[in-house]
Amino acid sequence: MDWQHEVWAEALWVEQHKGNEGPAFIADQVARLALANDLDGVARWKRISTAYDELRAGRRQ
Repeated sequence: MDWQHEVWAEALWVEQHKGNEGPAFIADQVARLALANDLDGVARWKRISTAYDELRAGRRQ
């Protein structure tokens, strides 16, 4: 699985397991990683956030 598929799989996991709480869960992950100075982790969760938003937007159509 390439990194793009991993990002979408993780976004789908967040959507299925966290639902409307997904944005808060993602924000917590970004904050935790930022405090640890894990810039790669922050970038990854920002990509997951974008994919999550696209998933949610598609479900509303």
